[in-house]
Formats: sequence, C-alpha cells, structure tokens
Amino acid sequence: MLRAARRRSLAALLVMGLLLASCTGDDPDGPPVARAPSPAAGGQTSTAQASTPDAPSIGDTPTPERPSAEPTDDPPGTPTAEPSPTPGRTLPEEWYVDSNGNFVPDFVEAELGLDPEAIDCLEELDCPGVTGADIGSLASVQQSTLLILDSSGSMAEDVADGRKIDLAKEAITFYATGTPDTTDLGFMVYGHQGSADPAQKQESCEGVELLAPLGEADHESVPGVLGEFDPAGFTPIGRALEHAQEAFAGREEGDNRVILVSDGLETCDGDPVEAARRLQSSGIAVTVDVIGFDVPDDEVGQLQQIADAGGGEFLPADTGGSLIQAMIARLGVTVEAAEARVCVATGGALMGACLTNESIQSTRHMNELRQQGPPEGGSWSREQDAEISQLVIAASEWAQEQNVQIRETAGPVLEEIERALEEANERLERQYGEELSFGAFCWQLAAGPPRSGGVRDAA
Repeated sequence: MLRAARRRSLAALLVMGLLLASCTGDDPDGPPVARAPSPAAGGQTSTAQASTPDAPSIGDTPTPERPSAEPTDDPPGTPTAEPSPTPGRTLPEEWYVDSNGNFVPDFVEAELGLDPEAIDCLEELDCPGVTGADIGSLASVQQSTLLILDSSGSMAEDVADGRKIDLAKEAITFYATGTPDTTDLGFMVYGHQGSADPAQKQESCEGVELLAPLGEADHESVPGVLGEFDPAGFTPIGRALEHAQEAFAGREEGDNRVILVSDGLETCDGDPVEAARRLQSSGIAVTVDVIGFDVPDDEVGQLQQIADAGGGEFLPADTGGSLIQAMIARLGVTVEAAEARVCVATGGALMGACLTNESIQSTRHMNELRQQGPPEGGSWSREQDAEISQLVIAASEWAQEQNVQIRETAGPVLEEIERALEEANERLERQYGEELSFGAFCWQLAAGPPRSGGVRDAA
C-alpha cells in the first residue's frame, strides 16, 4: 500500500513536470522564442546551437562562462553597439551577473520576484535532515552503522530478565533484522579476549576485533557472528572508538553512525571521551550513540560524556526489554534517514516541475527584454541580440538537464528504499510476530515491544 501510494504520487508529480515542460515551445500568443542569427546565412536566422558548459549538479551553483556571439557584418540600418572592452561581452554588465549559476542574470530573476542568490525550487524542498544541496548526490549517499558490543567479564552477570550478554545479543539481532539493506552494517566487539585476571589485562585491552566490516553484517550473518565470543576480560572503549575510525575509511561523506552498547566504564586506561571527540572531528561524518546497559549510577557520567563528545545520544537500559526499546529508538533514526531520501525522491518530481515553471518565466522575460531593446532606447546590435538568444537557450537547457537528473535519480531511489523498508518490516513480523509501521517520519512499534522469538517484554 505504501509503495503503491507513493508511486502514484510520484507519477502525478512527474506528469505535472512533463505538462509544464511542454509549454517551453513557441507560444503563438506570447513573445517568440529567441533564435540566434547565423553568420553563414547573411542575416537570416536559424536555431542557435549554444555551446554551453556541462550543467552543474543539482544544488551546485557555479557561475558558468557565458556563450558569446560571433561577430558579423551588420547590414545597413542596424544600430551599432559601442565597442566592448571585453571581447564577446557586448551587453551591459548586469547581464553577466548570475549568482546561482542557472544562466539567468540576477536582475532578470529579481524583476520576476525570484531569489538571484539561490535556486528557489531547491530551497523550497522541505525534507528533515536534507538540504537542497544534498539532492545532487542523493543516489550516492550511503548509510552505514557500526555496532560495537562490550563483551567484558561483567557482561556475564544477570539482570532481571536474563544474562546481560545474551540479552545484548538478542537486541543486536533484532536491530539487524529491522535494518533496511540500504544501510551497511558492521560489527565490532571488545572485552572478549584474555580474562579479568590482571596478568592478562594487556591481552584483553588490546583485544578489539572487527568481526564484520561495514557492509558484511546483515540479518542473516549477525546471529553467526554473535556466536563467536563470550564475556571475558576488560573494557577498552577508547581503543574500540579508535578502531571505529579505521572502519569508516572511504565513507567520509556518508551518513555514518556508531551504536556502542556497554555496561560500564573504560577499564584499560584509555580516554574514550577524547577518542569519541577525535572521531567526531576526524573528517568523517559520524555520530556516536551510547546505550548504557545496567550501568551503575556513578558510572553513567562517562558514557554520557562519550555520547556528547560523539555528537550522539545516551540511552539507559536496565533490562532486556528496555534494551530492545533503545534499539527500536536507534532503528527509528535509521529509518527516518532512509525516509528523508524517499522524501527527496518524491519531492524531486515536484521540484522538477517548479524548475520548468521558473525556466519558462525567466526565458520569456529575457525574450521580452530582447524585443524591447536597451533601456536607453533603440535596438540591440546583432551581437547583443545573439548573446541574449544564447543566454535564453543556455537557461532552458540548464533547466532541462536538471529535470533529467531529477527523473533519473528520484525513481530508482524511491523504489530501492521503499523495497528495503518493506522487506525489513516483513522480516520483523515473520521473526518476532510484530509489525513496525513507518511512513513520512513516523516510525513506531504498532503493538508494543516485541514479545516473541526470544525477545523479552520491556520492564
């Protein structure tokens, strides 16, 4: 139902864009579309083949080089322009000021009530967590989450509804089951080597292991990975966060997240708060969330500081049920990020129609100015007329190329993410007997916390 409804919405918006695009031809009741004079035709006109640079990516606003008219011999009676100090720039200087890079001079957009400093259609795209500038790289945005689990000796202890390590593994399995496959999962563990014997402290503190690199952990592989270790030794949180930086290599521009589950403080003489701060300032776009599982009150402070330094949240959990609830909250963040991309993809069709409409307004107004002649009176010279014609063509082609990018990006992204969300939901329903509802930034458990498949009720 969700996929079909969104597909119908997207189709309607695309039709709107195509209808508007069909209006770009000559209007018999309006001003004619400009044609650049052909030097070879001796004053006759033909469709100008403007030589324009590659269109900027959607959201980018470089100032393009302007096409210039080739000089021709003016026939008798044609007004002659004053000599231009810059070759190929025969128009008044205001025609060459284009702050947002769409080939429409700033003064033209200002006269139409548009913003010369930005692309209005991009600015109006309102998707939480996404800006207009992000849309150009929409298809390449990769969500990645690294799960880090504390398997130190204290995780062998019990809480009200079971052994901590078993409950933590169940919660991570739940998280992996509900994660859409558009997110690359990875898994790291520490504290599982050596023992709590001080004689083995160094071995234990150096025992941070990336058991599944990002992209190699999923709902099928995670249960097997979790069966490879048991609680053993010390707690090297700082070293684990240092290794996390290496795990995200090559994903600096992605949507990256660390979820750390720990039941206590650093015990390996590291500085986990500083490690989280360095990770946050390393040039990697990453957020560190910390789930404190059965943490003594006097030890909560350090875990809260780690989350703060990592730009994330601290979530306390005292039982297996509340640990699941914390994982549900983290899943919600993952799904919201995916749905932000769906929002952009769906809104992209409307944005394309908006760009087409603005292009029609702008090019018509430029043609009107071409027909009216210079503000001081008279007519434009042939060179000036040709320059305006080429600007009209360049502005129209720019808008068309943006629309092509939008169509090529929006459809596949929409299909991919909705498929992944629905498949994740089906897995949770099949494995845990519960259905998760999602849509337009609303993600919640439809019937309370999971109660089957080995996952405990929330306390």
